[in-house]
This record gives sequence, structure tokens and C-alpha cells, in this order.
Amino acid sequence: MDVVEQQWRRFVDAVDNGIVEFMEHEKPNKLNEGKLFTSTEEMMALIVGYLAFVVLGSAFMKAFVDKPFELKFLKLVHNIFLTGLSMYMATECARQAYLGGYKLFGNPMEKGTESHAPGMANIIYIFYVSKFLEFLDTVFMILGKKWKQLSFLHVYHHASISFIWGIIARFAPGGDAYFSTILNSSVHVVLYGYYASTTLGYTFMRPLRPYITTIQLTQFMAMVVQSVYDYYNPCDYPQPLVKLLFWYMLTMLGLFGNFFVQQYLKPKAPKKQKTI
Repeated sequence: MDVVEQQWRRFVDAVDNGIVEFMEHEKPNKLNEGKLFTSTEEMMALIVGYLAFVVLGSAFMKAFVDKPFELKFLKLVHNIFLTGLSMYMATECARQAYLGGYKLFGNPMEKGTESHAPGMANIIYIFYVSKFLEFLDTVFMILGKKWKQLSFLHVYHHASISFIWGIIARFAPGGDAYFSTILNSSVHVVLYGYYASTTLGYTFMRPLRPYITTIQLTQFMAMVVQSVYDYYNPCDYPQPLVKLLFWYMLTMLGLFGNFFVQQYLKPKAPKKQKTI
């Protein structure tokens, strides 16, 4: 166990040093200091645990479990809760932005003395923690043996976005981070509301799927526009995060764009008829 602990410590230290280097040795913001999951070790424990469950949980379900688990009630509670939480995060972040006199783009990171600063930092922290709650999407897929849904896009998005927002919650929980918080939370009101309705068996909602993906793609494009604006019009908001937003959103556009083409535009191969 000592060897495992030592290796884990080295791994965490390497990640932490990498984050500090990436942030150009900027000091962590004190507004979220000491809160649960804001340390690199806590964050990486959840992300590594998530990825381990994806690999080991999938292997176990395929090898030893014949029938998928029926999790309708748990999924319904999960989806309704995240719909409500997303609505709260979008409206509360918008309220804090209004109190802070925010403009659309180019909002500097608060110095911590502003009256709205703790509230903005807190809602961004809640938004960050919500990314770990979304790991349950994957848990339900694996326990329900929904292998087609368990794609690279799904796992990459969940693991990477929680890591990125861990950095934001720690170093820059304010300023232009508000835009992604409001936008993504608003999209998730629609997304998890849709999931809740389909969990209840409302199949008439299924034709909305391509429109929801279109909304997601529009969200990513808006974030690319924001990052380009902030790059060419720098304010007192960490430029490493501006660059990260740009490149990360390009990967999201590529992956979600490919998903849209494969699911909704590419002609479906006709199903083979069974022969006697």
C-alpha cells in the first residue's frame, strides 16, 4: 500500500505542478479556498475513479451480468434534480452578473472585495461540483448496459469538463467564467428536462433530439466567439483559460458535429430482414 500511496502522491503532485505551470504561476483565488473538491487530490480522485469505473464497471457488466439493471426511478430523480439545479445555477449566475454590472464579454476576474464576488464564486463552485453529479449519467449507462451511448465523446466530455472547471473554480471563479456557466446551465435545463421526459416514457419528445444537439453546438460556437474576443481584447482574466476555452470548444464542436452527422444526416443502412 505504501508503494501505491507514493505513486498516487507523485501523480497528484505532477498534475498540481502542471496546473500551476499552465496558469503561469498565478496564485489560486481565495474565494473558494478550502471548499470540498477544490484541491487537486480530491478532484483527481473523482476523475480517476470515474475513468476506472468506466473500464472496470463495463468489463464486469459484460462478463458477469446478463440483464441490465432497471433504474427508472433513480434516473428520473437524477434528471429532475439536475434540471432544477441547472435552472437555479443559470438564474443565480445571471443575478450575480447583474449585481456586478457585467457586460457580455471582457469581464475581469474580481479582486474579492466586490459585494457580489463571493456569490459569483460560490455559484461557479456549485456549477463545478455539478459536473461530478453528471458522472451518474455514465453510471446509469453502464448499469443499464447502454453500450451505444457509452461513446468516447461521452466519457471524454465528462472527464475533461470536470477537470477544466476544477481549475476555473480554484483560480478564476468569476469574471468571464459567468458566460459559460449561464449558457451551459441553460442548455442543461433543456437536456435534463428531455431526459426526464423520456425516462417517463414520453416518446413524443424523441423528435427533439437533433434540435437539442443543435442547441449544444450553438453553445460551443458562442463560447469560441467569447474566447476569440477575450484573446484579442484582454482584460484582467487569466489568458491561459481563454486559450483553453478556445481549443477545448473546438474539440467539442468536432466531436458533437460528427455525432450530429452520424446520427441525423448520414443515411441509415436498411435493416436486414430475418430469413427462415
